[in-house]
Amino acid sequence: MITSLLVGGSSTVARCSGKEQELAVKAMTVVRHLGTVAITCACLLVAGCGPATDGAVSGPTTSEAPVVTRTASPEPEAPVFEEPTSEPVRTPTREPSTLPSASTSALARVRSEPSCDSTVLATLDPNTSVRVTGDPLESWYPVNADGLAGWIAGSLLRGPGIPDIAQLCGSTTEARPPAATTPDPVVAEPIGSVQILGPEAGHRYGQGFSSGNCTNWLVGVANQSDTAVSGFIFAPPSGDYRNGYTDDATVIAIATPDPTHVEIYVAPGTQQSVRFQVCTTTTPPSEGGFELGMVAPASVTYQWVTGHEGVSDFGW
Repeated sequence: MITSLLVGGSSTVARCSGKEQELAVKAMTVVRHLGTVAITCACLLVAGCGPATDGAVSGPTTSEAPVVTRTASPEPEAPVFEEPTSEPVRTPTREPSTLPSASTSALARVRSEPSCDSTVLATLDPNTSVRVTGDPLESWYPVNADGLAGWIAGSLLRGPGIPDIAQLCGSTTEARPPAATTPDPVVAEPIGSVQILGPEAGHRYGQGFSSGNCTNWLVGVANQSDTAVSGFIFAPPSGDYRNGYTDDATVIAIATPDPTHVEIYVAPGTQQSVRFQVCTTTTPPSEGGFELGMVAPASVTYQWVTGHEGVSDFGW
């Protein structure tokens, strides 16, 4: 390449004259010594003469050689390193999304930071609606609960876009302190008495109207108190099957009947009658002619609507 430049350059120098020819020859001499580094400069000088037209000399008309200027490459900018912040950057556990609302799936605590050790701001009941205000950080969701801003563990929330998350703190549900109990109001004890009465023709076997292994009773309740009666308990102590009332009658004892709870409402100062049955687990004899009888209780326990109890002698 250098040889071609020198040969071509010599023919071109011949067309130059004066000072231009002298400068071109010097540039070619430099090329011989410096090689490719000076090719560019020589080319510029030689080309400056250019081919002649109609005997005129073309190229630069000035006597000074052209000045070649190189633009320096910009220095690369030094990287800028920012100082680390004091708070670590928390990365959301999933891609950002819009979660406008959710609800608590259990008793949930609203905390000041997304951490089990942060301050508890409030405790929400199950099925409490909250508004999700941002994306989750390490499975904690920023929420607004009726104006209170804080964080709730994702394991305690349910709603669109909220995945199933394992419990984050000690337990999925965090119990709140027990609420103070209010003692039941004291109810005054009723004033007055109640009488439980049998039929006028009663005897030791009551009315004696048996039906299989049960006896039928008709009892009156006279409420002489200032509080309504809600019922009483009737419990015959014994009974038997018998086929007559003579000395040679056959008598078969029965199992003690279970106490029977009779419900009846009797207003203060009134009297009501009620029919009911009392039964035994002992089956009647297979042969006919036997009748079931039960001994009437000596006393009957009754209840007022206030829950208080009283005892009445069972009379006739």
